[in-house]
Amino acid sequence: MIESKLTTSGIFFSAPAKSRWFSVWKRGFPWYKKRTLNGYGLSARIFLAKLSIEKSEKLSGLLNRRALTDQAMSGLARAKRKQQPFALAMVDIDHFKSVNDTYGHAAGDQVLSQLAARLTAAVRASDNVGRWGGEEFLVLLPESNREQALVAAERLRTLIEAAPMRVEGDIQVKVTVSIGVGLSRDPHASAIVLDTIIRTADDALYQAKAAGRNRVVVAAT
Repeated sequence: MIESKLTTSGIFFSAPAKSRWFSVWKRGFPWYKKRTLNGYGLSARIFLAKLSIEKSEKLSGLLNRRALTDQAMSGLARAKRKQQPFALAMVDIDHFKSVNDTYGHAAGDQVLSQLAARLTAAVRASDNVGRWGGEEFLVLLPESNREQALVAAERLRTLIEAAPMRVEGDIQVKVTVSIGVGLSRDPHASAIVLDTIIRTADDALYQAKAAGRNRVVVAAT
């Protein structure tokens, strides 16, 4: 009989043929598909579910910062390999503090959740959306040049502005966002630094805020 247990550091399996515990985290998980029929399957599914939870941000259900960073690094590597452009959009809710101050933090959480749903509905299947922190969201836009990224960001902005969000039952809150777009400066370069692209997007977001909010600014290349 195969026994399993879930610990704070991962799932461990014990088999009678071997007396010691095996760490999934240390050994990896390449044998999952091969052993789903001999007693490992259920614990494997628990493990995969745990991984899924760890990659998601609890309130919004979107990718969390760490998982989003992993996706961005993969996207940048793919852009380099295929010599394609890569862009990302930093999305920030305008005057979010006033929402919390006026309607309460529960209403603010509902705005975050609804915003996440609208962003998800507006992007392509190849894009990724995650919560970067606080009221900031990050949208990864692979294979998008400057013009395509601008169109995508404007689509997000107008969709969010188009209809108020309903919170606390019947309260309608008008929500707008400012968006800064960062671009990979040279998709053919030997190395593309994610931090640099995020920093340029953040700078563009600051410019959008300073210019009056509810607008998109694309970083200069």
